Amino acid sequence: MAITKKRNSIEDRWTPLIVSAGGFVPISVFFLDNYHRLPRPLTNREALLVVHLIRHKYDDRAPFPALSLLARKMGVSMTAVRNQMRSLESKGYLRREPRKATSNAYHLDGLFAALERLIVASLVRNTAPQARSNSSLSPDAQNDSDSPI
Repeated sequence: MAITKKRNSIEDRWTPLIVSAGGFVPISVFFLDNYHRLPRPLTNREALLVVHLIRHKYDDRAPFPALSLLARKMGVSMTAVRNQMRSLESKGYLRREPRKATSNAYHLDGLFAALERLIVASLVRNTAPQARSNSSLSPDAQNDSDSPI
């Protein structure tokens, strides 16, 4: 019996060694393609911070990595991470939850809501031209377009 290799695996996209050395992070393609199109666009550094936060988001709860860990993993200072966090907060995309004797939790609900609004707006834009073209027809033409041929 021949064993078939699973296609489209993470190892196929990277390499088995790279994946085994650190794993992978599930990132929304919509986020990657549109973070700069948000009403308050994210900078590349802010987007990378979001990726690092998602790395520590294992379920529906807010991630809570330490700023020092994020800074080390991103290769920047803690001040830089703190400034990016403040910027994300001022844009309404991140909410810090202070916790006692441990790191803060970082809620991304504002970012998720903004991305979902962007999806809905793009769906409306994609359907609007068809609706407008039908409404611009005369009443007789509209009736004709609804009748079977």
